[in-house]
Amino acid sequence: MPQRHYLNRFTRHFRQWTQKYIDVAHATTPLTTASTDGFKYPGNYVGQYGTYEAVSHIYKSNPHMSHLVKENSLYVSNRYFAADLEKGI
Repeated sequence: MPQRHYLNRFTRHFRQWTQKYIDVAHATTPLTTASTDGFKYPGNYVGQYGTYEAVSHIYKSNPHMSHLVKENSLYVSNRYFAADLEKGI
């Protein structure tokens, strides 16, 4: 089974039992908190541009969507963003 990656704003509330569903968590805010037993969820801080880079890569990889990526911007649909990502993947 492939690794399941999760992108979220925080990972500070994730505990041991969350590893059953998510392998690696990526956060856009660098707040981490160890639980009372010292557990810190495995993940990394990707910064605010991680999502932009990921979506940009998906769009560039698809010849039908590459026109949506410009030098310093990315065109996304407010209404159909999830559907567009599925098409790109």
